[in-house]
Amino acid sequence: MKFIKCSALCIVFFLSVGLPMAHAEPFMDWYKKIGAVEAAKGFPIPKEDIKVLLKDAEPLIKRGSDDPRFYLQMGAFVKQLRRYYYEESKSLGTYDLNSPESQALIKEYQSYYRKALDADDKPDAPAHFEAYTLSAIADDVLAAPDVKERAYRKAIALAQAGKANIPNETYEYTTYQFLLESYSNQKNPDKYLETLNEMIDRFGSSEELEGYKTKVEVVIEKRDRKAALKASKVVAK
Repeated sequence: MKFIKCSALCIVFFLSVGLPMAHAEPFMDWYKKIGAVEAAKGFPIPKEDIKVLLKDAEPLIKRGSDDPRFYLQMGAFVKQLRRYYYEESKSLGTYDLNSPESQALIKEYQSYYRKALDADDKPDAPAHFEAYTLSAIADDVLAAPDVKERAYRKAIALAQAGKANIPNETYEYTTYQFLLESYSNQKNPDKYLETLNEMIDRFGSSEELEGYKTKVEVVIEKRDRKAALKASKVVAK
């Protein structure tokens, strides 16, 4: 998305404001370490320091947390490691998005994002993501389709409840558009059409939305006709 451009480690700022009492000393100590390293080394935190912080967090992962911000921070750190990998390999002319190291880092930080969204789902979580954080998660070009969808849907739900806290009157509509784009990239016309119908119900019919609907209905019709033809050939055999 385009509303919030958030660095890989932006969550450090959110965690530094009003840390929840639900986090006992081990978590508080870890957050304080993050702040101390950033104060001493600057932003973004250097690669080796991130690795140390991730190592320090291993007991906390085993212990588990009900705060979505903890998992988002973990994901942000791993994402920054992937960024360092990209910059270093790019300078050497060896960068490969699909290399085992690159893919492992992507999968790892996305898994933390999923855990963050899972924790955010719980009504009794000590904190919940605001729309700008959800936008930052969904803005990631490498985000898995399910992560994008969940983040967009959560952001839309906040907007519909009047809780987006973003000074943009078209935020909900535009977020829907990014969700449509995600379904289009996934080649998922059924969810695309379902979401379009939601938008029409929500915002009313328009030339733009009806145009999208006509196009996707043609795609679905062609797909279904092709599938039916294939099935009839199988039966004929």
